[in-house]
Amino acid sequence: MSGLYDGWILEHSKAPRGAARLEGATHSARRDNPFCGDRITLDLVVRCERIVAVGFEARACAICIATGSLLTSLAEGLAVDDVTGLVESARAAVDGTAAEPPAHLEPLALIRTVPTRRRCATLPFEALQGALEDR
Repeated sequence: MSGLYDGWILEHSKAPRGAARLEGATHSARRDNPFCGDRITLDLVVRCERIVAVGFEARACAICIATGSLLTSLAEGLAVDDVTGLVESARAAVDGTAAEPPAHLEPLALIRTVPTRRRCATLPFEALQGALEDR
């Protein structure tokens, strides 16, 4: 598992992108993983059915924080209608049902080798979907 914490996970967990709550968020959701204690709150600003800003606050492991950081760059600018596809692709990349994940989700494929950490990686995506379900 030590190889799991090399590269992008270490980089994003030490200096996460978008790691701040958004003032003026139009959508927000919190998700918890009771098995490991991860907690993430994701904020969005949505205008004209497009995500224009993403921010998060996490009290979580390195994998969850790194995935939250990756998610901010993937979701910003995304049409709301495309979120479900992003979430499904992320889950498939993590759980191994996608033989070859799209290039922008390829880093998530590392996590499939450690089944007990898969939920840590998908928690930010669950929060993203949850934030938009309440709109």
